[in-house]
Amino acid sequence: MTLDACIGGLRHVLLFAGYDPLITSALLTVLHQEIHRFNHLLSVIHVSLRAVQQAIRGEVILNKGLEDVYSSLANLKVPPLWQQSSYESCKLLGSWVEDLGKRLEFFASWSRQVMTCAQERFGDRLGLKNKTYKYSRPNSSETTENLGATSAQLRAEPSSFWIPAFFFPQGFLTAVLQNQARRTSVSVDSLTFTHKVLPITGNRQSAEESVRDAAFHEADPPPEGVLVFGLYLDSAQWNPDTQALEECEEQDRFYPLPHIQFIPHKVENRSVNTTAGGADNGIYTYECPLYKTPQRAGTLSSTGHSTNFITAVTLPSPVRPNHWIRRGVALLCQIPD
Repeated sequence: MTLDACIGGLRHVLLFAGYDPLITSALLTVLHQEIHRFNHLLSVIHVSLRAVQQAIRGEVILNKGLEDVYSSLANLKVPPLWQQSSYESCKLLGSWVEDLGKRLEFFASWSRQVMTCAQERFGDRLGLKNKTYKYSRPNSSETTENLGATSAQLRAEPSSFWIPAFFFPQGFLTAVLQNQARRTSVSVDSLTFTHKVLPITGNRQSAEESVRDAAFHEADPPPEGVLVFGLYLDSAQWNPDTQALEECEEQDRFYPLPHIQFIPHKVENRSVNTTAGGADNGIYTYECPLYKTPQRAGTLSSTGHSTNFITAVTLPSPVRPNHWIRRGVALLCQIPD
C-alpha cells in the first residue's frame, strides 16, 4: 500500500473514529504534499537524464534544453531545469545530490513510520491486517515484531524534525500550530511560537550526527511543540554554557545550532520594555531571521510567503538586539560548500 492509499483510508476511518491525533494531524497533509513535490523533482531528473543519454547516442535531437542540462552536469552545477522544480539551494551538483538523498531518506522513513502506525492502530479497517511494514531503528535490526511494539510505542511522526529537508518549511510550522489549535480548541491565528534551544547531550551531537539518527533515535518527543534540528548560525555562535548568543571566532562564520524546540502558545497582549530592549534579568532577546540559504534574498510566492525567509526565531542574548542586527546575524537551513 502506498502513502496515498494509506492517507485515503485514514480519512475514511475518520468518519467513524472522530478526533484522533494520527488521522487529524495536519503534519500528515504536509508529509503528503512534500512527497508529491519530491516525486515531481525526481521525475524531472530521470526524464531529463534519459533524454540526454538518448541525445548523446544520436537517438533524439539535442535541443537547447538538453544542451543546458548536459553543460551544467559537465560543469558540476545543478541544471536550471532541475532548479525550476527544486527547493532553494546554494550547493554545487555533488553536494546537492547528496543533500537530496538525505532529504528523501528523511521523508521515506517518516512515511514508513506513518504506515506502520496506521497498521498497528487501524489495520483491520485499512486492509493492512496481513501486511507488514518494518519499523526499523537506526543501526538496528529491530522491527515491530521483536520490539513488541504497541500503538503507544509507535509514533506516526519523527521525534525531531529536520526542517531544512522541507520544500515549504512555513507550511510545516503552520501545521504544528494547527495541531495545537485543534487540541486546545482555539483559533490558529491566536497562536505563535516561543523557542528554546536545548542543551547539547550525548544523543545530540548536531552537525556530525546523521539525519536519520537525529530524527528517529530520540526516545520520546517533547511534551509540547516540536524539536527542530539542522540549523546554522551565520555571523554568531551559540554558547552552550550561558545558553545565549556570543561572538563568533576569527575567520569562522557558520556554526551549527543545537536542537531547538518550537513551542506553540497563545498570543497575549502585554507591553514590552523597549527602553531595556526587552531585557529580562539582564538577558535580552534577539528576533533572529531564519532563511533557507545564505543568499537571504527572496521573492513573494503565490502563497504570500517569501521564497527564502521562513520565520523569526527568538534567541537569548547578553547584549541588545541591535548588536546582532548590525552584524547581520541570521539562522540558515544550509550553508554554502
